[in-house]
Amino acid sequence: MIPTIVTAFHDIGRDKWTDTPINQETYINRFKYLCMLENPVIIYTDYKFADVMNKIKLIMKRDLEIVYENLYDNRYAIDIIEDEHPEYIYIKNKKAEYVRRAISKFALDGHVAWVNCGLIRSKDQLPVDKVWDGDFRDCINVWTQRQNDDFMNRHDMGDTFNFISMKQKGIDDSIVVAPADMWDWLEEQNEMNRAWCRRRDITTTEDVISTMTYKYMFNKDKFIMRYGKPALVDTLQSVTSSLSVG
Repeated sequence: MIPTIVTAFHDIGRDKWTDTPINQETYINRFKYLCMLENPVIIYTDYKFADVMNKIKLIMKRDLEIVYENLYDNRYAIDIIEDEHPEYIYIKNKKAEYVRRAISKFALDGHVAWVNCGLIRSKDQLPVDKVWDGDFRDCINVWTQRQNDDFMNRHDMGDTFNFISMKQKGIDDSIVVAPADMWDWLEEQNEMNRAWCRRRDITTTEDVISTMTYKYMFNKDKFIMRYGKPALVDTLQSVTSSLSVG
């Protein structure tokens, strides 16, 4: 069964960032590439994008499911992290929650994937048959570019704290694929990770990105680590040849 893709697109003011600015049109164009896939796609987005999203649904992807809600409409118990870009961090912290809600709302089963809305930057990243599938195991499939790094095999809390504090990114969170029944656990872990980071004053963008590594380090039986950049085309080409089970 091909995975259902869940993503989100909210106006976080990134077009005005002084570092790595991206305008809304760029995000929308990248999302259109994602909509070229045959996979089911669900997107959470602001009401103000209704016109463009409805056009994408009408012209490109009739089965696109759109959930309109503004960024903080369904805010759950989380402190907004003090950061230069708090909305960006907020969405990063909500990824598992978006997926969990989509699973409940649309009665999803099988594998469900979080994929960043702006991940696909050209048609070249898409599979030829427009179907994204792979040897996804019945566990949490994650990707890292830190191949042959023995840090990923350590379990010491101090090492993990130092790793995150040094702003080293262990696991790429732009794609996560897992069975539908494992996303509740991932969301629970997210809540624990946020609390863990807050207690240690870990609050910057780079630090919070690293919390997926924290989940992996202490729950390896629930994960499978894949090496390489998790672009869709790279995922498809390397999925059976570069697996590392924790």
